[in-house]
Order: sequence, then structure tokens, then C-alpha cells
Amino acid sequence: MEPNVTFEIVDMDDSNNTIVVIAKVDGDFDKSNLPDPLLLKHQFLVNNNKIKELIITLP
Repeated sequence: MEPNVTFEIVDMDDSNNTIVVIAKVDGDFDKSNLPDPLLLKHQFLVNNNKIKELIITLP
């Protein structure tokens, strides 16, 4: 069984070649020992309209 995951964007910033998205992550996966709500920061480094790097951390 594959987990179903949803992302709800709660904040976003677009500066120069970096896009930062804060998303609330939910779904039917094991959430033991995870914060509630689970917020993840997705930082995209973009060059020539392509993702060059993605860093995902806690905000």
C-alpha cells in the first residue's frame, strides 16, 4: 500500500532565482514523532526555468 500525501501551500516567496514554499503536509502515512501540523519548507533554486536544486527542511 502506498501512502497518500497532500500538500497545502501556506506561504510562498519568489526572489531572484530562489522560490521558497512552506507547505502543510498531511496524509495516511505514519505521523509518529512528527509535529502537528507538519510544515515543510521547500527551497527551489531555479536556473533557465529549470529546477537546479531542491532543499526540504523544517521551517
